[in-house]
Amino acid sequence: MKREERRKLLIQLIETIEIKRQEDLVEFFRARGHEVTQATISRDIRDLGLVKLAATNGNFRYAKATETQGVEQILLSKSLKSVAVQGNFVRLDVAPGSAMRLKKNLLVRFESEIFSVLADDDTVLVVAVDTAAATKIQDELVN
Repeated sequence: MKREERRKLLIQLIETIEIKRQEDLVEFFRARGHEVTQATISRDIRDLGLVKLAATNGNFRYAKATETQGVEQILLSKSLKSVAVQGNFVRLDVAPGSAMRLKKNLLVRFESEIFSVLADDDTVLVVAVDTAAATKIQDELVN
């Protein structure tokens, strides 16, 4: 199977079924007579810009970041459950397993508005530089 064919099939797979591990993809291809390695699949995932997101059931799955909807937007749309502000604190309740990745994206996106960010498995606490910055962060995340 040629690289472009494999990658096209890979995208079709992640759009139609929940792929949790690269090994699942390797098994899928091998079961259909296409000899691929995990390293090949890993390269394809990287080159295609696929991201691993927390699924609603607590597992992880692969998704494609499109040009109009970047990785950050996919992460937010698929994992953000609620946003609350109190003073200069912003609390994000997110799908299990997605908090650390969201933390990194928030630090980049709101660099000048953030003093610090704490994250565990399903919660992100943003300490904004002031209450106006906290409100701005909330507004941008929910709209």
